[in-house]
Amino acid sequence: MRRFADRIVHRHLERSVYRWLDGYWLFLVDLTTKDEEVSDLTLHAKLADASDARLEVQSVHVP
Repeated sequence: MRRFADRIVHRHLERSVYRWLDGYWLFLVDLTTKDEEVSDLTLHAKLADASDARLEVQSVHVP
């Protein structure tokens, strides 16, 4: 399972952008589907630098 997860994470990192902005991470990730390795959907999310932080999805859309 670990090797599978590593492969998925690596694949997403090739198609993503993330940036540290004054206290939080901002993500832009191309999403995949069961049928397509890369779909036309993009996830925009934010992750604060806090011990109880949760991923805040800002949008999922076709750019």
